[in-house]
Amino acid sequence: MAIIPENPKIPRITYSEEDNDRISNLPIPILHHILSSLDTLDVIRLSAVSRQWRHTVVKLPPYGGFRRLKYLFLLNVELPNYIYFRIFISSCPFLENLNLHAIKFRDFKTLEISSTSLKKLVIDNNGISGANGDGLKNCELRIACPSLLSFSFIGPLPRDFTLQDVKSLWNVFFGIECLAQHVTVEECHPLICKIFKGLCNIKVLKLSVHHWELCLHILYPALAQVQCFSFYNLKFLKLRMRMDDWSMKLMVNLLKCSPNLEALTIYFDRCEFSKWEAPDQAIPCLTYHVKVVELFEVNGRQNELELVRFLLKHGQVLQKMSINWAIDIKDAEEIIPEIMNFPKTSSEVAVKFLVPKFQFEFSDGNGIVVGPILTRSGPLYNSSRHYATLSFVVCNLRTEPESAKMDGNPKIPRMMDNGNEAGDRFSSLPDPIIHQILSSLETVDVMRLSAVSRKWRYLWISMPYLNLDINTVWSDPLSKWSIHTIIDKFKDFVNWILLTQDRSIDIKRFRLFCHNFSDDTTLYRWLNVVARRNVQELELNIISHTPFELPRCLVNCASLVSLRLCFDSSCILKLPTCGLSRLKSLDLLRVEFNDFSLLENFISNSPFLEDLIMEACVFREFEILEVSSASLKNLCVHNGGIHDCDGLHNIELQLSCPNLTSFSFIGPSAPDYSFEELHSLKNVFVHLESKSEIPNYQECSYEMCKILEGVCKTEVLKLSVGNLPFLDGLSVPKSFTGAFLNLKSLTILVGMDERHMQALITLLICSPNLEALKIYFEWVISAPKILSLVRHIFTCVCDVDVWEILDKDISCLTYYLKIVELFEVEGNQNELELLRFLLNKGHVLQKMSINWVRGINDPGEIIPKIMRFPRSSSDVELTFFEPNAVNPIRESMKMVDIVENQKLEDGDRFSNLPDSIIHQIFSSFETIDLIRLSAVSRNWRYLWISMPYLNLDINTVWSRPLANRSFHTLIEKFKDFVNWVLMSQDSSVDIQRFRLFCYHFAQDNTLYRWINVVTRRNVQDFDLNLVSDVPFELPRCLITCESLTSFKLCFDTPRVVKLPTFGGFRRLKTLDFLRVEFSDFILLREFVSNCPLLDKLILEACIFRDFEILDICSTNLKILTIHNNIEGNRGEECDGLHNCELKVDCPNLVAFNFLGPSAPDYSLENLNCLKEVYLHLDSKENFPDVDVCVYELGKIFRGVCNTEVLKLSFDCMEFVYPLALPNGLSVSFCNLKSLLLFVVIEADHIITLLNGSPNLESLEIFYEWYEEEEEDYEYDEDYYFWQIRDRAIPCLTYHLKKVELINVLGRRTELELVRFLLKNGHVLQKMIISWGSGFKNPREDVLMSRVMTLPTSSNVELTFEQPD
Repeated sequence: MAIIPENPKIPRITYSEEDNDRISNLPIPILHHILSSLDTLDVIRLSAVSRQWRHTVVKLPPYGGFRRLKYLFLLNVELPNYIYFRIFISSCPFLENLNLHAIKFRDFKTLEISSTSLKKLVIDNNGISGANGDGLKNCELRIACPSLLSFSFIGPLPRDFTLQDVKSLWNVFFGIECLAQHVTVEECHPLICKIFKGLCNIKVLKLSVHHWELCLHILYPALAQVQCFSFYNLKFLKLRMRMDDWSMKLMVNLLKCSPNLEALTIYFDRCEFSKWEAPDQAIPCLTYHVKVVELFEVNGRQNELELVRFLLKHGQVLQKMSINWAIDIKDAEEIIPEIMNFPKTSSEVAVKFLVPKFQFEFSDGNGIVVGPILTRSGPLYNSSRHYATLSFVVCNLRTEPESAKMDGNPKIPRMMDNGNEAGDRFSSLPDPIIHQILSSLETVDVMRLSAVSRKWRYLWISMPYLNLDINTVWSDPLSKWSIHTIIDKFKDFVNWILLTQDRSIDIKRFRLFCHNFSDDTTLYRWLNVVARRNVQELELNIISHTPFELPRCLVNCASLVSLRLCFDSSCILKLPTCGLSRLKSLDLLRVEFNDFSLLENFISNSPFLEDLIMEACVFREFEILEVSSASLKNLCVHNGGIHDCDGLHNIELQLSCPNLTSFSFIGPSAPDYSFEELHSLKNVFVHLESKSEIPNYQECSYEMCKILEGVCKTEVLKLSVGNLPFLDGLSVPKSFTGAFLNLKSLTILVGMDERHMQALITLLICSPNLEALKIYFEWVISAPKILSLVRHIFTCVCDVDVWEILDKDISCLTYYLKIVELFEVEGNQNELELLRFLLNKGHVLQKMSINWVRGINDPGEIIPKIMRFPRSSSDVELTFFEPNAVNPIRESMKMVDIVENQKLEDGDRFSNLPDSIIHQIFSSFETIDLIRLSAVSRNWRYLWISMPYLNLDINTVWSRPLANRSFHTLIEKFKDFVNWVLMSQDSSVDIQRFRLFCYHFAQDNTLYRWINVVTRRNVQDFDLNLVSDVPFELPRCLITCESLTSFKLCFDTPRVVKLPTFGGFRRLKTLDFLRVEFSDFILLREFVSNCPLLDKLILEACIFRDFEILDICSTNLKILTIHNNIEGNRGEECDGLHNCELKVDCPNLVAFNFLGPSAPDYSLENLNCLKEVYLHLDSKENFPDVDVCVYELGKIFRGVCNTEVLKLSFDCMEFVYPLALPNGLSVSFCNLKSLLLFVVIEADHIITLLNGSPNLESLEIFYEWYEEEEEDYEYDEDYYFWQIRDRAIPCLTYHLKKVELINVLGRRTELELVRFLLKNGHVLQKMIISWGSGFKNPREDVLMSRVMTLPTSSNVELTFEQPD
């Protein structure tokens, strides 16, 4: 038996060059079948056998993708079928993030990624090379993702690159390290141009260019063609590049292509082949916009210093330049002075020199690193298969070398230590904190703050706290205007604030001080607006002489939690029959009520009311003031010191509030009290006064005892009286039978006579659990006569009587009372007697504070007396205080939040439709009609408020507008109506379409304010019809509106429109000008070309004043209409393009319509995509020159010869005569499939056009007869007026399948054309003859039978149709 060794060495089998890996070349299904018996783990181990087995083949389902998938990450995956992959991606409806790393696209012809939901796309094929290919080796890359925001591409360029419908794209990263093996330099140049044109709308571009051939032969020539494309929206540019001459030129061209660039970052590679000389020319972005420049890995080489010098010299608005030295730099101390001596155009630039502590990387912001990451020990890693799973951190390089701290020349910008700049700390705070800090300022002052800083320019627009006071808007208004003018100006000011503010922000607090008149509803409109903006706190201070009614919008406002209503004098308040559904706090000041039942229902029907304050209120003819609420927690009735109202002197007060915790009563005492279910009462403050000068002692004692009995369950009691008789009842033994069993703290304001002292002892006896006692020895300020009387009585009492307390035990002093505080102590005998008693009987007393009264002569003599008093508690601490000016009596209320609920109602079937469908149904209605619909159903009451379609026409708001109003009044009322609509509408709803028909005058800015408001509400479709006598300037807010996709501007008569000089519409797709006068052809050309997304342009009845050429150049334009054939223009100032050359250069133009007088010359270039053309040519002259018409017709035909559909009409016969000649058509319409002609009687030009359209498939002819010809026509069967010679025409022989003749009257010329077409139409399938309106019925059968007998060359179907 042979012995097998433990570790046998199997010899390697060598193959010749002809031998191959046969198993790897097998089809994938067969390979799967062979390996099906192996364990999965063994199959995974096979990946080490061959590189071709390393990739896992993913079999995608042919029926669709993931239904809820949002994130998809594929790494080292092989995809065998491009159709399945395209279907799979497009069938993932919620896919937002797609990452393809190291993917092998086997046999892909096109990698198409089409998804409406995709927002982020990463394609990384860097490192896939060699035998396995280069990722997209033989593949075209096609991307069509309308919602795409971020795109990253890393690796060799594909064969073709197509970007479609990526209008939302703003962040792009390109890392192109080398050329693909299959792509030549000549092929890459147009490919790069194509890519950059597709990315012209991005805002952030990160470009990594490492291969020198890319800079030299591809990118630099592509970017040298600045006129072909520009990055108008680019704000941030990051580059990783070499420092040679070509790379520097590439960077300069990128700056030229980015006129609005604001930040530039450059990473340098360590190589420098040739010297670069910076161009001495201004670049727009450096002149106007670039503020921040960052340079990394700077070694101080000549090209780097030249670049720094170039940027400092031309950066006129440059604010900050950071130079980050390379890790191995040695001579930074010598380079810094050289840089600091460079000339600087910007006086505000700050140059900082930073030394890195750790490595940094150039990435796309997604964790994808391009190029090696170097540390001092070498590369961080070498494997390109794991980088997608690592995360890297860009270190904050904020270290400054010691040599950078330079002194001397004061013009040298200061360099910050450790990179910490002392900036505007306040502006860097979060917006909610800034709003809270500025919440106490008046709104007009917050607006004035916009002049302090650019960051504060629009701070007031987002301010959720509005304080509007008519007295603080102007410094001295009455010196300039009358009171009526001030009120009107304040209305305009408040209207402007509410219109301009960001209405998507809820109002937290709204304070308003204004006037209110009986015939003015402005205040109610303002309240409606703030209620719709979810106001939380509303404070109204109103000067009014008419009753005020709480509007329904406030009653139904679900967000209102606090309401304060104040009048300058007592004013009647009309309460609703229900309460405020979500109100928590209600404060009423100087309000008059005249119905006690309404007030009772209002309070009880406010289910969340917690705080109620009634101050200086008049309860007119009330018998009972009943406050009944299950939620009320804090109640304050304050009627003290009011001369025109007697408080509750003749009104009984009834309380039934089981959750009441705090109760304050200030003012004249009520004759009776009824307190029920006050089980939760914790805090009570009572200050009683008498309305009469000489009060009744018995009544005062009864009222005091009644109120104390009602609040006997309180834990804190504060008691004050304005008249002495109120405490007399407590001084009589057994007059008060109640007990304060829960009382923990007692604060009392008493006099120093015997009756008050005895009343105090009575309260101590009735409070067995009292722990804290505060006593204020002070006379209460009341009416002057009562005050002098009380002082006289007290003086007499003090002269004759001295109060002595019987030493008896009191429960609270024996067991609980620990703290005693005495205020306003004078040191008289009665006070000292009280001190002695409390010290003697306070067995658990821990602290006694004595606060001297102001003006006391010598407290040093009194203190030793007090210190010698006997004490029952050994722990008591005596403290003496100097006089304090603060006497805290009245306390503040606290607020809490509640949970909001919404009430749902059942409605009819129409009302139950989705809002979007209802809005679409009513989209064509005028807004005033929608408002009137609110009276039809409760469910439609607020339908117009959320309507995203607004149609406002001054002619339709009123049925007979000029019947009862003057023209000026009509305009002013329409302004008020539009203001009310815009303020009342839900600002969170974006406006889809806004149509406005109004008047515009020179000194009126109302229209521009409305435009500002609708642009802030993201208007999409704007239709503006103006009756104006002044030029109209397109406002900046409209030009820069990101949501605007369609804009139409129409005037009643041609008016001058001032176009902007800074650019065009950024997102506009459709632009329609009607009766607009242009005065500068250069501005119009630049304006159209600077609308990068413009698809459709209509110029109708426009005047091109002093134009030499109408130049329309747009890379995205698809539909162009120039319509100047308007009735009434002939002989007037609008002559179309009669004296103006027309130049059109639109490579993507699909449809072109030209109607009106012909231009003297045409230049139609790059119309390769043209599909449909409609021409209606006329002449301005009555007898035009035939040669001129031939020239113009030939020029326009040569420009549109690639069209597939042609509609042709002539108003001037001079354009028809050249076509009737044998060689009249000098151009051939090779792509033409459909032809529509409007003809009168001549047919020669029809045959000429058929000869020039070899591939025509459909022909439609419309006969235009005059009415007198139709009436006088008589048919003659024996006479032929016109005959066509039979001949072979290519389109009739091979392609023409359908012919339609419309408005046929049976004339000889018509029948001859029918005969010719039937005989020579070899492939004709269908002919339709539609009789004209003047056709006589008796002749129908004769003509039909005659047509049916005509010879045909094919099996054509003849159809006869009656006139409509």
